[in-house]
Amino acid sequence: MIVPSEILYWEILPALRRELVLSFKEQGQQQSEIAKILELTPSAISQYLKSKRATNIEFSQSFKKTIVESAQKILQKESTAFEETNKLLKLFESDKHLCKLCQNKNNITTNCNACFKD
Repeated sequence: MIVPSEILYWEILPALRRELVLSFKEQGQQQSEIAKILELTPSAISQYLKSKRATNIEFSQSFKKTIVESAQKILQKESTAFEETNKLLKLFESDKHLCKLCQNKNNITTNCNACFKD
């Protein structure tokens, strides 16, 4: 069984980073600067840009828009990459997108609400 935290760490976080990298690049940032902002290696940035990393998750257009807004906040120094990444992960989880992925990966056919029980 794959637990939700594993999905967040191994799939969602890299996919969020990929989208942030693409957004920074579209906003004119150089690879070396993106690496500094996200505290990743330049080779990781290169892999995101060449679609060699985190290609199995596709976000909705509305969520991608939220990611672009987060990238802008980071570039404008209104927030840090850490804060925005954390916010995006929590938003992804609270909107129950994570539930759908977890159900698919674990072949659960009923609505599971385990993550939201008190």
